[in-house]
Amino acid sequence: MHIQSIRVREFGTIDQLEVDLTGGLNVISGPNEAGKSTLMKAVWFALTRRCTSKAQEIRDVVPNSGGTPEVEVDVVVDGSTYELEKTFDGQSGTAHLRVDHQDGGIDDYAGEEADEVIREALGFG
Repeated sequence: MHIQSIRVREFGTIDQLEVDLTGGLNVISGPNEAGKSTLMKAVWFALTRRCTSKAQEIRDVVPNSGGTPEVEVDVVVDGSTYELEKTFDGQSGTAHLRVDHQDGGIDDYAGEEADEVIREALGFG
């Protein structure tokens, strides 16, 4: 698995952030309270949490400004690219997953199905 890019909006202390990663080792550094751990939490939530979760940990990342947390992660697994977009808004949360297969095929998934497909691809299923 290789994460290609991360886009985060309204997630905890992050208003908006976009990070492109390269193959190999990537290092994210910065001073205390810069948002490094929040960025990692955003990726973890996108890849492992249901978009419709009402768990306290999801409510804890809603920014004080009242926005809706959004995370997009592009991941390559076994030659296929998974483009995942999630909003965490309780029962109104959404998930969309586009899979560009190495053989040229494309699949689109939404909601709970998108959550299941990404978890399965990453071995969390």
